[in-house]
Amino acid sequence: MLETITATSTAAELDTGDYPLGTTAAPAEFHSLPITPNAFHGDWNNALAPAPPS
Repeated sequence: MLETITATSTAAELDTGDYPLGTTAAPAEFHSLPITPNAFHGDWNNALAPAPPS
């Protein structure tokens, strides 16, 4: 088990894109998002599912 943990690595990449500030979503749009609470502290942690391909 220790070998599995030590073999784990994480890669990160800086996103230098420009994004608009102040963007909002209407309540209906926000509540329609596929958000699933996590089993561990679901009030803090959740997952947002990707949109299906169009």
